[in-house]
Amino acid sequence: MNALRKAIAVGMRIQSVIGALCLIVIVVLITASIIMRYLFNSPLAWTEELITFVFIWLSFLGAGVVAGKRHHVAVDFITDKFTGKQWYYIRLATILLIMALLVVMCVSTVMLLPSLRHVSVTLRIPRYFYNIPILIASFYMLLVYLEDLLTLLRSAATHPEAQ
Repeated sequence: MNALRKAIAVGMRIQSVIGALCLIVIVVLITASIIMRYLFNSPLAWTEELITFVFIWLSFLGAGVVAGKRHHVAVDFITDKFTGKQWYYIRLATILLIMALLVVMCVSTVMLLPSLRHVSVTLRIPRYFYNIPILIASFYMLLVYLEDLLTLLRSAATHPEAQ
């Protein structure tokens, strides 16, 4: 369990740093594009494509960081009304459903990557690079929810009255 927590912490740190760099790149590129277009009347044709690429990375890595911090938006006005066994089983079902979805995302992405032979128009970025953050974020979130599942199961074993 400690190794899993360390892996999650390291993954969160790496994704946070890459996400921050992505945000800086996006701001710099948008600024440069605006300056070139309106001050020099010479728009940069490649910036929109690169901004889109970097934004995809930022979005998925950001989702991983948010999951690692347990700050994803949750609609819990119904589940908050449950206690004991009911809450435990709803939480267990939720975690298992999320993990199943993440496994599907990981497997689907791995299956899709070899077929992506296209490249982007301007920068010639291989299209599979657009899908790699899906795999990274899905796998990372799978680790996060695995830790949540193990914590939930451990709490049920140590506090059976909560079940």
